[in-house]
Amino acid sequence: MSAATTAAANGSGLPSVVSITHPLSWERIFRYEGKRTKGGLTPGEKFTVTLTKNLLWTLWWCWGDVKTGLKDKRLHMWHESKWPGKPTDDFVREWNWILGEDHLLLDWRDVTEGGKITYDVVE
Repeated sequence: MSAATTAAANGSGLPSVVSITHPLSWERIFRYEGKRTKGGLTPGEKFTVTLTKNLLWTLWWCWGDVKTGLKDKRLHMWHESKWPGKPTDDFVREWNWILGEDHLLLDWRDVTEGGKITYDVVE
């Protein structure tokens, strides 16, 4: 799944804290588990899911609001920290592009308790 990320401004010109919640379906939880399935769980059992720190980041982001400043814009894959050959201002303006910002400027933090989510099987 690909998604563009926008950081909300808080009126001071600095970004606000943005919280991203991602639901975990049973299919997703067991997708790469080679031994267990949902059907193999028994009531009273507990299991833990851990976030992978190496994958807690974004590939692309920009400043703006999808309802106003970014409305009807095309999101160009170029961003400051990765790609050489920045598109010209004329190209960006003519084709209505938005360019990405340096993804290293974002500070991603895992706020789950201990970096783990524990499930208690009840049914």
